[in-house]
Amino acid sequence: MDKLYTKSAIEMKGENNYTDLTAEKFEETINAQGKALVEFKAQWSGICHMVNPIIRGIAKIYQGSLSIYGFDTDTNVEIANKYGVKKLPTIIFFEKGKPVDTIVGAHSRMEIINRIETLYN
Repeated sequence: MDKLYTKSAIEMKGENNYTDLTAEKFEETINAQGKALVEFKAQWSGICHMVNPIIRGIAKIYQGSLSIYGFDTDTNVEIANKYGVKKLPTIIFFEKGKPVDTIVGAHSRMEIINRIETLYN
């Protein structure tokens, strides 16, 4: 078993509250979380490289109240297709394992925070 997934979801995130998910653990991890945000991204995407630091910064703000993950769509296209990801970056908000909202493309830190606050508060 991969050492990254031998601890609970909260323990494995540590201080950063941002974890890159593998295809093998995607469904299991998302289904185990109450509230989660997943950033679907790819290494080749310049926009993803711009948005990722924003998501990582937001992860610090929501430590302990919202699980935040990254998922490289190049590792498993089937998962991206299952959730309708057609453009990158795509941020999908989950609650109890089910998608509740989506943001596509580059958005500001405040736009993403406002969406989080609207959905989960």
